[in-house]
Amino acid sequence: MNDDFQQRYLDAEQAYGAGDYRRAATITEQLLQELDSVPAGGDNNEARLAWRAFVALLLGHVQFHGLKDPIAAHGPYRLVLDSQPSDTLRELAEQGLEACEQTASEPPPSQANQADALTRDPFLSEPAVLVSMQEETPSSATPWLDTATPTVEDATPPEPPAEPEPIKPETSETSPPTPAPQPDPLILLEGALLRLDLRDR
Repeated sequence: MNDDFQQRYLDAEQAYGAGDYRRAATITEQLLQELDSVPAGGDNNEARLAWRAFVALLLGHVQFHGLKDPIAAHGPYRLVLDSQPSDTLRELAEQGLEACEQTASEPPPSQANQADALTRDPFLSEPAVLVSMQEETPSSATPWLDTATPTVEDATPPEPPAEPEPIKPETSETSPPTPAPQPDPLILLEGALLRLDLRDR
């Protein structure tokens, strides 16, 4: 394949990594059409099959992970297997087909919502949120290159937690409450209008 073909494939990978799934799908579909127009057999057949496996795998990822369309992704993944791919590409295509079949066996969202409504606790105001593994979007079409190499720091065990200090019992002697002082009744009646003076009688 010429340099223009390779550059457009890289453009499709970059669009996929940037989340521009429609553009990535358009480019890969055009590339597959061009590969189909190359006559089978001859000296270019091996290169044509290798490129077809790469492009079809990228289109499968775009359809499945990007556009969330497992039915459309099934065809490209199957095309990878039909292109005599390397072991790595074969495994990725088989994983993609398996994920497509698992997703297709799940009920559609409307039916899942109805089933959830039937089993939901009526006393809860918000339904529980289910997290699907299919929501994760890989950053590239070559996920085997995305994993970080483990380092020595990853293998060091964590430090044990510190010993807790013993709890000392509180020794507070409880003393009986002291009664509040009572006010003098003469002071209370000092401002009263009606007051008897018993000293003059």
